[in-house]
Amino acid sequence: TLDLWIDEPNLETEAIPLTENIVLKISEEGKAIGLEIISFSNLSNEDIEAIPQELRNALMEVMKKLTSKVLKIR
Repeated sequence: TLDLWIDEPNLETEAIPLTENIVLKISEEGKAIGLEIISFSNLSNEDIEAIPQELRNALMEVMKKLTSKVLKIR
């Protein structure tokens, strides 16, 4: 499981499944504040397309940073 937050996790009041593999985390104000990828190894194009653009962009940035750090320790 991979959790990605773009706001404080304690603000989550609702979790909405977008696909069988993606759960959107919602604040009391109805704002998307995070997402959960249940199985990163099974991530599909359908899963990615279901993610709101703001969270998709945040996910791409996190993956770039992670890749950069992993490559530095090889």
